[in-house]
Amino acid sequence: MEAGADGCLVKDISGQDFATAIHRVSGGIRVVDPRLAGSRRVVTSEALYRAGLTRREYEVLRFAAMGNSNPEIAQELSLARNTVKTYLQSAMQKLNARNRVEAIARAHELRLL
Repeated sequence: MEAGADGCLVKDISGQDFATAIHRVSGGIRVVDPRLAGSRRVVTSEALYRAGLTRREYEVLRFAAMGNSNPEIAQELSLARNTVKTYLQSAMQKLNARNRVEAIARAHELRLL
């Protein structure tokens, strides 16, 4: 994904899931198979508490770190676009960041991402 891929799937994906992923990528949405998400670092509630983030603020920030836009995050998490914006602004404030790039960098420093 860091090299510019728009999606990452596993080889045993169903035909229907593959077709859905293709349609989502063609619509500009990045796709990562949920089974690959399990390989990510597990962030505990305690780590989020120390950082001052709620679980939802963390989820929104994680999707932003993967390169998703606010509308894409809203679609992925079934939230309104303004709700995503609010969560990002709250996370930025708690992480003492001026923008989403600084918030993502700060989250990396805190080993949340």
